Amino acid sequence: MKFNLKKSKFSFTFFVIVCLQSCHSIPKQQLAYQSFSKINTFFGPEDLALDTTGKEERLIIACDERREGKLAGKILAYDIKKDTTYELKLVFNKNKLAFHPLGIALYKNCLFIINHSSKNQAEILRCTLKTKSIIIDTILKDKSIDFPNDIFAVNSDEFYTTNYHYINGNITHYKNNTYTIIDKGLKLPNGIIKVKNQLIVSTTLGNSLISYDIKNNYKKKKIAKIKGADNLSYDSKNIILSSHPKFIRFFKHSKDESKSAPSVIFSLDLKTKTKKVIYSNNGEQISAASGALFYKNKLYITQVFDNFVLICNP
Repeated sequence: MKFNLKKSKFSFTFFVIVCLQSCHSIPKQQLAYQSFSKINTFFGPEDLALDTTGKEERLIIACDERREGKLAGKILAYDIKKDTTYELKLVFNKNKLAFHPLGIALYKNCLFIINHSSKNQAEILRCTLKTKSIIIDTILKDKSIDFPNDIFAVNSDEFYTTNYHYINGNITHYKNNTYTIIDKGLKLPNGIIKVKNQLIVSTTLGNSLISYDIKNNYKKKKIAKIKGADNLSYDSKNIILSSHPKFIRFFKHSKDESKSAPSVIFSLDLKTKTKKVIYSNNGEQISAASGALFYKNKLYITQVFDNFVLICNP
């Protein structure tokens, strides 16, 4: 999740919605964990991807300092077996850009990075992921990806991305150098993932999880109600999604790290549409969780601002 009040219109209506949502209580956690640990990172480990293409099993973590925005972002790798973290070197084949990553997506060794190089400019970086480095091969720009938030890679030449606007957010499909907007008029579209023939998108302000039937001209339907929904992942049966149940506290946390913001992680069975709270915290343990990923029974939780990824151990 990333907010840019200058980029989108901040209206009285939006403020009222935020206040109303902040009045709701935080749902109780329905899954127990034996212990918790941390992956120490750079600021703002907002998104991650699982890389099992090489000898290592590792998490690729996109980090950026978002409160003041003065420091360049980083891409880190976390070796799951060795419990070690290291920075991946960025190599630009052509023009070097200011680096402020947000959403990432991995297809084999092809890594897509959403980069907000300035307050008024964003692009998609198509990269080759190496053991110790990232080779940035192509810089993709288009008017249809003016404020991208999250991305899903279908293959090395096709992806879907959300554009994060308060009232008129949209979804862009890129394939073979062609950009197509497949839906618009969404309220802060955020996380995006493709599961078989379904494209699934969360809307932060719309409080919805939406499914698009790709083979049926992207016919859409709402499949769940989630307040303040953020990033998505998939564990072969369930959609795993994070949420920000209290926006006012999220905004306060975005300005001041001492002010915590609650985090809730849900799992949603795609067949039964059964929803379960697999993590819930008022902000003492982690604030403003942006996403989560299950791998080998461990839950890895990312966040928007602070400098660690939380591991929930079974």
